[in-house]
Amino acid sequence: MTFPPKYALISPSMPKPKTSETWYSDAIKLMIEERLDFATAASFCGENLSPEEAANHQRRDIFKAIHAKISREYYENKSTPAQHSKSRLIGEMRDITQRLLLQGKFKEAADVIGQTAKIDGMVGPDVQNNIFANLTGDDLVKMREALSEKKPTIQ
Repeated sequence: MTFPPKYALISPSMPKPKTSETWYSDAIKLMIEERLDFATAASFCGENLSPEEAANHQRRDIFKAIHAKISREYYENKSTPAQHSKSRLIGEMRDITQRLLLQGKFKEAADVIGQTAKIDGMVGPDVQNNIFANLTGDDLVKMREALSEKKPTIQ
């Protein structure tokens, strides 16, 4: 009984990937930031690859390692406090609202305005003020005693 080779899907006539990984990081940045496929990103970097060559490159361990590193850095930078603040988010949403209004999409603009108001705390359950927020346990006990001493009035 003979077993198929480890990579039976890869034909022996497929070209081997090029060995230069210097352009990998640029191509991967384009893939992540611009949502391009690998072959298109590689063509922007000056590498014209066939679909088979692109598939072979993407199977390489060095490619996977570089892709993991660059995507981790990209998403970590996206979530840093300087870029992930409430004021920046509200500013972006106001910009989106202006664009929608210029395009005549008034309903979508109104939805974005509502979402912006929610984020800013103008609407929603967070708007209700808690009158007991700054009271200590002793204050609450004193208030309970003072209220229990008063006799209810019947009207």
